[in-house]
Amino acid sequence: LEEKPQGSAQVQQPRGVIVPSSALRHDGSEDVVFVVQDHRAQRRTVTLGAPSGANRQVLSGVSPGEEVILDPPSTLKNDTTVQVAKS
Repeated sequence: LEEKPQGSAQVQQPRGVIVPSSALRHDGSEDVVFVVQDHRAQRRTVTLGAPSGANRQVLSGVSPGEEVILDPPSTLKNDTTVQVAKS
């Protein structure tokens, strides 16, 4: 009779969401992104995780499925009306 090792492997799911690094902006001591909500730019303070190539893990501040603004201009302010470009 052979004994087989028993145990379990735990696979961790990645936390947060992945966004393009070009969506991130450093504002004072905060890292922020702008998301589009009801045709308006909404400023969100985010907690960053690990970089991944041209992307960055965001642990909090953005939810899956939200649209982020890429390369936000330094003049973009919270609650500014924006138009989404279709690709």
